[in-house]
Amino acid sequence: MRLHSLALRDFRGVKDRTVRFRALGTTVVVGDNEVGKSSLVEAFGLIFDLPDDSKSTRIKDIQPVGQDV
Repeated sequence: MRLHSLALRDFRGVKDRTVRFRALGTTVVVGDNEVGKSSLVEAFGLIFDLPDDSKSTRIKDIQPVGQDV
């Protein structure tokens, strides 16, 4: 499987961010503190571990507080 991009919307502290990956090579994520690097890694884990309609507490834990998303 090859991922071309990952879009995060209302995920943890990330409002809207799309990361595109090159076709070849290794991807290195670099950035300042609090820009969403750990959220990106967590999103990858959830994609592969849980179905998108899961009612798991792991899914409920990532939903932004005070928003109906």
